[in-house]
Amino acid sequence: MNLFSYPGSILVVKIGTPAIRTLNMIRYYKVNEMKNFLLRILPVMALIMVLYSSSCFAQTGSAARKYGKGTITRSGFNKKAPAAKQTKVKEPKAVIKAKKQQEKNERKLKKENDKAISAAKSRHFSIQSADVQERMKQNEKDNVLRDKSRKKNIRKASRPAARRYKK
Repeated sequence: MNLFSYPGSILVVKIGTPAIRTLNMIRYYKVNEMKNFLLRILPVMALIMVLYSSSCFAQTGSAARKYGKGTITRSGFNKKAPAAKQTKVKEPKAVIKAKKQQEKNERKLKKENDKAISAAKSRHFSIQSADVQERMKQNEKDNVLRDKSRKKNIRKASRPAARRYKK
């Protein structure tokens, strides 16, 4: 029975016997077999790498030609692709005319609304007594002054922040 024919066999041998020499030879041949295996596999692996890298270069070459000179990085090509032109869709004349008419009607309504508001305001003011009219005028002046001072304070408070974010 050959003890060296299958892995996992255990052999107890005295030192200095011919069996040790046999074991050393087997070890040597196994190492050489591994080296031979690597020598056979390495050229195949190199060939595969060369073939794959050439296909990668073929793909990037077209991008380089299309977008000008640039480098390929991990994130992709470093120059942006040209944006697709957006085609303008022209609306029919009837639609344009209807929109213009609608805007015209809205302006007219707004004008009438402002006129009605000012008429109501003046009527409301005219039916008050003289003392109340004086108070209403003074209140309006106070409101204008209060708004001015509030805007001034806001501008003053935001000035340092505006300096920080100035371009």
